[in-house]
Amino acid sequence: MQPIVIIDRNDQLPDVAAVLLVRAMWRYRSELGPVYLVAALAVGIAVLHVAHSEWWPWLLTVAGLAA
Repeated sequence: MQPIVIIDRNDQLPDVAAVLLVRAMWRYRSELGPVYLVAALAVGIAVLHVAHSEWWPWLLTVAGLAA
């Protein structure tokens, strides 16, 4: 079998897979909003846990009051 490349514009080279992934993420951004939110919260929590792990009582109190 020969590999097949589909070129849909007048470009000389096809798009890289990362470009196609980013375009799909942008196209479906409203459907992926909860996923983006969870990812941002997970990264923020991980950074906060590594940098200030002794703050958990205060953060628990603030989160409980906010809820």
